[in-house]
Amino acid sequence: MNRVVEYDKNFKEIWSYDVQSPWAAIRLKNGNTLITDEKDVTTLEVTPKKEVVWQVSKADIPDRY
Repeated sequence: MNRVVEYDKNFKEIWSYDVQSPWAAIRLKNGNTLITDEKDVTTLEVTPKKEVVWQVSKADIPDRY
């Protein structure tokens, strides 16, 4: 579905974020969500208001790693 979705106990959608190929999503203690995009090889931190506050991609990592 190309997005990360959070549901409540009644399976009502309460939050979502569009991402090409989500691999994992983890809610952080600060309320933001850490999302890994498998296709773009990107990890990003997204606020509840869907603002990206931090991200790292394959291009940010030196080739030797």
